[in-house]
Amino acid sequence: MTKLECAKRFSGQATRHGLRLLSLALIAASAYATVISTTTTYYATGTFAGGDTLSGTITIGSLGITSEDLMINSGGTTLYTFTGAPTVTYESPDTVHDFANAVFTGAPILNDPILTLDIYLGVNVPNFSGYTGGPLCSNTFSSCGEGTVSSFSASGDPNMGSGNLDPAPEPSTAALLAFAGGGALVMLRRMKRRASLRRTLLFF
Repeated sequence: MTKLECAKRFSGQATRHGLRLLSLALIAASAYATVISTTTTYYATGTFAGGDTLSGTITIGSLGITSEDLMINSGGTTLYTFTGAPTVTYESPDTVHDFANAVFTGAPILNDPILTLDIYLGVNVPNFSGYTGGPLCSNTFSSCGEGTVSSFSASGDPNMGSGNLDPAPEPSTAALLAFAGGGALVMLRRMKRRASLRRTLLFF
């Protein structure tokens, strides 16, 4: 085999190896994107009668609420925090509009605050499967059924005037694929440079 043939063969092997690396990187990125998409974190916002506000996050998967970090605030001061696992039941008040009744016990324990969030699921949707965010049952949102309003029980049992759960932005699949593909292309370029250098050396 001549030096030129050796160089061509090595270059072809390097290219094939690089393409394999690129394929593996894209598959790994796609699998990672699938894993992180099984749960979604939502920003919780709301305003109660009297002016207290709800803030924080809730993480929801197809099986229900997996974690939360919620606060009730007043005038810039945090009154109560909620970090324990909630009790969740699913309700169908008129067999059409469904919601999840989530009850959270907060701190400080001395005041025994209880936060009840009724999360609107949709029409004939009995659980969180396919949930993408939306309104909390409140005085200004009546689709949850008559008398169904989110509230907390530590200071006069105020009802929620309005509230919502909005998906928090996450790395998109496209961004992950671009990152993985870029890394693989850098490796491929380095291998080609090495192949070119070896081809040059073979001629001397």
